[in-house]
Amino acid sequence: MAQLKTYFGTLLAPYLPLSGGAMTGALTDMGAGSTIKDPGGTARKIGYRNIPSVAKTGAYVLGLNDVGECIDITTGGVTVPTNASVAFGIGDAISIYNNSASSQVITAAAGVTLRLAGTASGGSRTLAQRGWMTLRKVATDEWVSSGAGLS
Repeated sequence: MAQLKTYFGTLLAPYLPLSGGAMTGALTDMGAGSTIKDPGGTARKIGYRNIPSVAKTGAYVLGLNDVGECIDITTGGVTVPTNASVAFGIGDAISIYNNSASSQVITAAAGVTLRLAGTASGGSRTLAQRGWMTLRKVATDEWVSSGAGLS
């Protein structure tokens, strides 16, 4: 228990009092706009108990606002950008649902490695009709993908 107290004390010390005193500030919303900073200073979204959908009807390049959400693509495919273009954090995850009757290509931008989970295979991926996948950033320009209807 002492180890947990130390861990959480270090993690939360800048944000919450551990004992005594009044908490200052307020959480005004538990929606997409609410964030808390992790120990590294990166703002992280809080509060979701689901995976919000964002409909896209044309070619789409992933952005920071997509973290923790599901891109519902109907045409044009999705591009995973380089870290130099969009600096996602290691561990950031984004889901993609192919909301169409045709396959969609998930393209790795030049310099990005997009692996298929459980293999060493890299490169762009194809998401079959009504397929669902999740992308997770595992290194600076490396992502792993998994899901149903994914090749």
